[in-house]
Amino acid sequence: MTENTVRLPKLPMDRGLPDAVGVAMSSEERARVIDHTMEATAQELNCTRLAALSYVPVESQLRGGAVHGISDSQMRDWRWSVSDFPAAERVLRTGRIAVQTGIEGFPPELRVHFSGEIVLLPLMLGGRVLAVLIGQLRPDTDARSATWQNRATETAVRAALMVEMVRLGVALQDEQNLRQSYRVITASILEGHPLSEVAGLITETVSLLLREERVGLFLRTGEGRLQPVSLRNISAEYGESIARLTRPTLPFARSVATGLPYYNRNIQSDPQLSAELRGLFVREEITTLLLAVMQEGAAYTGALVVYPCQERQFTPAEIVLFQSFTDQAAVAVALTRQVEQQREVAMGEERNRLAREMHDTVAQSLTGLILQIETARTSVETGELAIAGDMLASARTQAKRALEDTRRAVQGLAPVLLERQSASQAIAEEARRFEAETGIPALFILTGDEHSLLPEQQTALLRITQEGLTNARKHAQAHRVRIGLQFGPENVSLIVEDDGIGFDV
Repeated sequence: MTENTVRLPKLPMDRGLPDAVGVAMSSEERARVIDHTMEATAQELNCTRLAALSYVPVESQLRGGAVHGISDSQMRDWRWSVSDFPAAERVLRTGRIAVQTGIEGFPPELRVHFSGEIVLLPLMLGGRVLAVLIGQLRPDTDARSATWQNRATETAVRAALMVEMVRLGVALQDEQNLRQSYRVITASILEGHPLSEVAGLITETVSLLLREERVGLFLRTGEGRLQPVSLRNISAEYGESIARLTRPTLPFARSVATGLPYYNRNIQSDPQLSAELRGLFVREEITTLLLAVMQEGAAYTGALVVYPCQERQFTPAEIVLFQSFTDQAAVAVALTRQVEQQREVAMGEERNRLAREMHDTVAQSLTGLILQIETARTSVETGELAIAGDMLASARTQAKRALEDTRRAVQGLAPVLLERQSASQAIAEEARRFEAETGIPALFILTGDEHSLLPEQQTALLRITQEGLTNARKHAQAHRVRIGLQFGPENVSLIVEDDGIGFDV
């Protein structure tokens, strides 16, 4: 192997890059820019093949980025520790362009794509290495000439600027995607979507954030077990098996104890896990696991779990992002449950309201209807046809009233009498109707200055009046009824009394 190096000049960063403005590039636009840049860079360097590997210094890791002249569907999954890539390590350490013959110091995944004379260029910005370019030179290229070296230096500077611009665009797009996910999840909660749908949005967002296809959301039951709520590309059998475990799994317990996400790169071989749990991982072909606990106050309510398809080293930024989103997901789940509980309470209250309305209105109307029909039948039997006709006409009116009361009760509307009248006017009208239908005198007395009442208060007063009059008609054998409505400065009193039979106080 032969090698030749030259130090790259550092780009001055006194003024820095301008703030990103406007709308971030779409993924398609970004892909076109990257492809065009890689093609132009390959031409300038006189390379038939070119690979750009991004450098993650906090992890001392190189990752697949973009390629030209290479067909590999797994390119974006390339990940190597710098220590496993000696050829790139020298370039990162020295900051120099390196030209070598052969693939010595290359990881196996790259050996199949490169041969002959190879160039490695560090892409630097402000003294910070962003990426490493690896190119296979054409046979007629003199990479050690001053002309080629100068051109390569200029190309590396331009490529570094493009890498930084693309990186900023990706970061901005990721931030916009995350905010959009928050908005979608929040809207789903406010629209009353069930927990299963909100959980599906949560796992989908995690999949997009970490670029992993297999994600699960588990919630703790009252018995302390983890119940699957949303499984993305994970079998239902696996979720059911996890739910049958008699106690929380060790990864969950560790995350609770440390307050940090739990990560295991080879979970099938961890001797600290139970044989039952390892068996589940083997059957589901799960080798790597990332778990973060969901917490509501002091209680641990569940977990978000990512199952990478292959061994992967997550960066600190990804871990922080995952934990932050898990905290947001815990809030989303709590809010969804609260909305569901409020909906159940509201449904119960609505059932009770409807039951009261049916009793206070429809039942009373039907009771009056039965009495009128009975009176009409008696009149027919005694030959009093005129009275029978009047009773049937009144019964017809009562039936229409019962039908209208039923409709308004179902729709939650206020009583008809209260639509354009005050409470006193509606009660007075009810007293006149009672007297007309039964022949029993009903006196209404109003005292005090009537002040405005809430709609539900007006309805309550009218319903109490109707109930009192019904009882007087059905049970009291009354000859007179008196209704008193008294308004005080801060209160209102209603009294319905009759002269019939009742109980001895």
